[in-house]
Amino acid sequence: MSQTRASRPAAARLGAGLVTVLLATAAWAAPQFAGPSMVRTNEAASFDGRGFGANSALTVVVVSPSGAEAHFSAVTDAKGRLSYTATGTERGLHKVKVVNAKGKAVATAAFNVID
Repeated sequence: MSQTRASRPAAARLGAGLVTVLLATAAWAAPQFAGPSMVRTNEAASFDGRGFGANSALTVVVVSPSGAEAHFSAVTDAKGRLSYTATGTERGLHKVKVVNAKGKAVATAAFNVID
């Protein structure tokens, strides 16, 4: 006979609840990085990120529509926030990724440059 939720031991119910909270917290704690989806040629696109490690050295990589990559060093603040401004000089989709010290992309964004 299977146990109903009410008949499960309190420790089992608590454990299941803690697992749910931990999974939700882990998903919420992932770094976020966002900015405008569209800018005009030679207009600045400002991106803001949060959820990175405090005072972490990162690299911001901007990939132009032609595939050229530009790498920029960045450091987060004491709260793990990051700000970066890109200027799109080439029409089309630009991909922006934040890379950690191990070379792993930890956040991504993109913006489209229009006339």
